[in-house]
Amino acid sequence: PGVRVDVADLSQRGAKIGTERPLFRNQDIKLELAGLPLLDGTVRWVRTGFAGIAFHTAIGVRDLMQWLQRTQPDDERGS
Repeated sequence: PGVRVDVADLSQRGAKIGTERPLFRNQDIKLELAGLPLLDGTVRWVRTGFAGIAFHTAIGVRDLMQWLQRTQPDDERGS
């Protein structure tokens, strides 16, 4: 079963996630975000409650921009 995480930052090549689950440097993980393909990655750093993930394959610019627009609060979109 998967573990729910909070995405604190997302780029084409990686993400900063918040999680209470212990993660370890160089651990391979899969990150599933609604509207994006399953992302394979490797944990590059771990700090209390957060981890940095480097994706094995970059997210396309168009896919990333669409995901960011869908997940951004309405007040930040100027609506």
